[in-house]
Amino acid sequence: MRLLSAVGSASDLFRLCLALPLALALADLVSGLVHWAADRLLPSDWPVLGPAFVQPFRDHHRDPLGITRHDFVDTNGNNCLVSWPLALWAFAAAGEVRFAERELFAPALLLQTTLALALTNQIHQWAHAPAVPRWVRGLQRAGLLLSRRHHMCHHAPPQDRHFCITTGWLDRCLDRLLARPRAAGQGQTSMV
Repeated sequence: MRLLSAVGSASDLFRLCLALPLALALADLVSGLVHWAADRLLPSDWPVLGPAFVQPFRDHHRDPLGITRHDFVDTNGNNCLVSWPLALWAFAAAGEVRFAERELFAPALLLQTTLALALTNQIHQWAHAPAVPRWVRGLQRAGLLLSRRHHMCHHAPPQDRHFCITTGWLDRCLDRLLARPRAAGQGQTSMV
């Protein structure tokens, strides 16, 4: 509300709107790096984070539909707990700035990125769900949320591609950056 009340011109509104796709891209990047680290890098027996964070990512590959059996709190609780310090910071920043044109963009970007990160697992759940609300399907078709078709590339063997679980926009970039060299004769996962 603080950000919206600070909009005093069309250029202010433009800055708020410009922050949204950048926030989605940042959330997609963070989701991809975290997913990759949980799948490939971090030890599952790591104290505290192993059983609470790493193991659920790996279990998800054994039961991809398991995420659809979780309620809203189970699906989004961990992301919300991690995101709330960022949300508090964004809230404080929105209250302290005078909202000159150059000051409106940063708090808007931070707040929208925080919200996107908080809802990333919900978006991921929708990509697995056999049926989603019409408005979610519309956002998936528009490419604004991760779609089932796009995300299924990650679940195809050898499950080493498409780690981003917010929009999927940065999958191709991260796939190139994080790809492990393949042995001769190994097939590539199709890129959608």
